[in-house]
Amino acid sequence: MGPVPVRVVHLTDTHLLADPAAHWGRAHPAAALEQVLASIRRDPWRPDLCLVGGDLSEDGSDAAYVHLRGALESLSMPVCVVPGNHDAPQGMRREFSGGSVRWVRSVDAGGWRIHSLDSQRQGHARGRLGSEELAALDASLRAEAIRPTLVLLHHPVATVCPMSSCQLEDASELLVIACRFPQVRVAVAGHLHCADDRVEQGVRLLVTPSTCLQAEHPTDEPVGEEPPFLEVHRIDSARRGYRRLELFADGSIETQVVWLDAR
Repeated sequence: MGPVPVRVVHLTDTHLLADPAAHWGRAHPAAALEQVLASIRRDPWRPDLCLVGGDLSEDGSDAAYVHLRGALESLSMPVCVVPGNHDAPQGMRREFSGGSVRWVRSVDAGGWRIHSLDSQRQGHARGRLGSEELAALDASLRAEAIRPTLVLLHHPVATVCPMSSCQLEDASELLVIACRFPQVRVAVAGHLHCADDRVEQGVRLLVTPSTCLQAEHPTDEPVGEEPPFLEVHRIDSARRGYRRLELFADGSIETQVVWLDAR
């Protein structure tokens, strides 16, 4: 029998609202999240850690974060969260500063380090890390030069959609750091409401589907003022998804997306 990997489940883009009965984009975020969590709870594939990758709330309300904490606690495992463009950092800090569901800079899991980044650019849908977040990652990697590292953030590092609102402005700067530190094996993101898996400059770049609705991205960036996400993308509100990852001590990764259909 080979070495036992660290098992991680990644959820993202829950888009909860203050009113748990409310709908968003033809989806019911609270009910969709519960369907996903129920699938994880009954699955014999048991994760050691849950990562939740931003846009936790659609309206940035304290009530949404309280609801999310209670829902995630049902998994009975450590949970790490990061903010997305719709989130309210102050509310997140109040609700996720302790207990089993936390917003923290880094956590060690088995032989791996999980390093979280805040890619929120206030007032904009697109992401940006900025010098402070990039410097924090650089310092963490210098301090731990051997342990394989997973980077968790909301906005995708790879360009999957041509719309600027779907991108991370300083993705190239992040990849420059990753190239200097070969222990960076994978970056896991959300934001796009779809699944994607590619390798750039030796780093596995993963995008995980949303727990509430999925999007088919346009092939060309819209001309003129950028319209809202739900108006430009073809939306499927019946599908939910999440990602399993197995992180091995040698730095290798196995991953798959689990799809659920409410139809």
